[in-house]
Amino acid sequence: MDELTKDYIMIGINIVVALTAIIAVYSSRIISRNQLRREKLEEIYRLFNKLMSTYESLFNLFTSVNKYHVLLDKRAEIQKKYEEDKKTFMNRYDVDKLIEDYYTLDMLVKLYTKGKLKKKMMSLCLLYIDLFDTAFNFQYLTKEIFWSKGYPIPNEMNILFRSLEENMIKGLGMTNKASLYTKEDVRKYCNNDLKKDLEKIKILTRF
Repeated sequence: MDELTKDYIMIGINIVVALTAIIAVYSSRIISRNQLRREKLEEIYRLFNKLMSTYESLFNLFTSVNKYHVLLDKRAEIQKKYEEDKKTFMNRYDVDKLIEDYYTLDMLVKLYTKGKLKKKMMSLCLLYIDLFDTAFNFQYLTKEIFWSKGYPIPNEMNILFRSLEENMIKGLGMTNKASLYTKEDVRKYCNNDLKKDLEKIKILTRF
């Protein structure tokens, strides 16, 4: 075998080795990315469950806030009950951690979900923080502007959340430019599609 042939063989071997290394690195990155997606979806699922577990308690606080603004002649009595319920809520939950979890969840949803699932989850996040603002911070104006008919009752929220479970588990796709939504997009979705879904749930839960 002459030297030129040996050189060609070595070049060929080096090319194969280089391509194999590139493929290995690329495959490793894909595997790592997919693993990261799964981990983030699991974190989203965990945080959603955690926040939804507080929804009923927040809704009970909201009920007192709502009565405070409606039953003007009973404000002192309602205020007393509200303060007691709020104290119970604060003893039961770490409020600062809840807020931290909310913003973490909101960020993860924006980064690691896409399409309709993303918009629905962002809408539920927005609904939750609006309820928190009304119920815990006594910001009744938030309710009057965005949820004039009131917030969905806990059973309705539970149905909405559970309807997203399968999509959350399957939704491992990364976000892209086509699936980026502004807060205004999500607010519009809240005021239309989400509220339509809630009306359907109300009809179903009457029977």
